[in-house]
Amino acid sequence: MGCRRSEAPGWLSVGLPVLFLAAVPLHSVAFTPTHHSRGGFGARTGPRGAPVGRHHRIPCRGRLHDEPPSVPMAVPEERTGQRTQLAKGKGPSPVLVLGGDTLETRPKHVALVTSAWLVSFIALKPVLDLWMSSPSPEQLVSVSASALASMIFSDLFSGLFHWVADNYGNGRTPILGGVIEAFQGHHVNPWTITHRSFFNNVHKIAQAAIPLTLLVCVLTTSPEARLFWVIFFNAQILSQEFHKLSHTVNPPPWASWLQARNVILSRKEHGLHHSSPFESHYCILTGMCNKPLDRFNVWRRLEAIVYRVNGVEPNCWKEDPSLKKFSLSPSNSK
Repeated sequence: MGCRRSEAPGWLSVGLPVLFLAAVPLHSVAFTPTHHSRGGFGARTGPRGAPVGRHHRIPCRGRLHDEPPSVPMAVPEERTGQRTQLAKGKGPSPVLVLGGDTLETRPKHVALVTSAWLVSFIALKPVLDLWMSSPSPEQLVSVSASALASMIFSDLFSGLFHWVADNYGNGRTPILGGVIEAFQGHHVNPWTITHRSFFNNVHKIAQAAIPLTLLVCVLTTSPEARLFWVIFFNAQILSQEFHKLSHTVNPPPWASWLQARNVILSRKEHGLHHSSPFESHYCILTGMCNKPLDRFNVWRRLEAIVYRVNGVEPNCWKEDPSLKKFSLSPSNSK
């Protein structure tokens, strides 16, 4: 069993998946009505219902330092009719915002994640063949550069997708409605993610990664391209778990060690995102891209572009009107 080999040119093997991946978050922007709700979660306001200003940030309910102690296992469920009652645990109980969602670890979840790993291993055959054939220094540099580029792009993409899901669309958005509703609901109940097991938490991303990895196998046999995309897809899977760990009050020792060295997303880094209007620090793999993206106002520039194209305002503008003024100002376009 193996992936089909293809002699597609290098630009095609990398370019087509890039276009596909870019189209996913942009789809939710293109199909969002000009006037839309926040998927059931209203804009936050300051005293007397006044809009929250840029220097009047209010904490979201249950922000990181207010969260309960970490819960190592999913809270058991007791179903009564169509209602789901969660057993009491320490701190606030988890809140599920999507119909059909569960905190149980089901065989399907495990099967999807292990299948994604299996397909990834198969896709790495050209890389393993190269390693076994005594690669030249130039080849080693090329493969290493591909791995490094993939890690940086993975963190960047996690931020791009997070920015889109936080700011555009709602539960009725085609294809991505469920994802968008979950992201926006996470701001209201950020501790719920800590009640999920690894397989429950990441299986949806693994489900998307399987066909995309197979697509890369069809398009290219390049060791560099295969390694780039295998790392990317698995990084997206892990980013959701790193996201969970950044909300966990007492993460495992290995996670605390990696967080302290900024190898994975830290509580401190992600905590900067979790206050209204949720306008920055979107990257959730390592968080390495957050500082340059926020420093150079990349999100404000993208929001201005989307607004000028179809008149859609991001949710962060609604929670902090001063962001709209800044985003559309001449100084932000320089």
